[in-house]
Amino acid sequence: MYGLPLATAGGLLWNLSAVDLADTPWWSRSHAAVERFLKDAPFGIGVLDTDLKFVWTNGAMDRMSGVPLADRIGRSVEDVLPRLAPGLLADELRRVLSTGEARGLFEYRGYVPADPDRMHAFSATALRLEDSDGRVLGVCYTGVDITERRRTKERMDLLTDSGKLIGTTLDLRHTGRRPPDDGPGGGRSPRGCAAQ
Repeated sequence: MYGLPLATAGGLLWNLSAVDLADTPWWSRSHAAVERFLKDAPFGIGVLDTDLKFVWTNGAMDRMSGVPLADRIGRSVEDVLPRLAPGLLADELRRVLSTGEARGLFEYRGYVPADPDRMHAFSATALRLEDSDGRVLGVCYTGVDITERRRTKERMDLLTDSGKLIGTTLDLRHTGRRPPDDGPGGGRSPRGCAAQ
């Protein structure tokens, strides 16, 4: 079993694991369960061939982007999602394909056909796919739309920074001790006299 923990500054999100199906006695009985997991996973999954052309996506990937599988087959990320940081995503997938090293969390932003007027943020991982003889088949990547989480964090950061500034300027004792050139108008009072 292989594991790829996916972590952010806030902690572990989820763990993607791969199992050698030949070593699992339940495979023949549970093929439908695995297929359902792949198709119905709550995060997007995309599989691309060695030319980085789409060969499969699950429903979550299709819904996140607004591009159904039928419109992806045989096309590159740049062709399917030209406004979704295609250079960054394609470069990451290309690197994983050539080195064989899985890529943990990376983020990218852009626009998707499902919501073309609003920038979205995504968190993704990628790993190279090989057959049992080690032949490279392509690359698989997973993606999660983190737009709302990212916006919430940005708002909280803004509030924190604003609170630091406002908190010091509303303290009358602190404000009264400020040097004159810190005040409005370069330290001049409304009557043009130097601040005391």
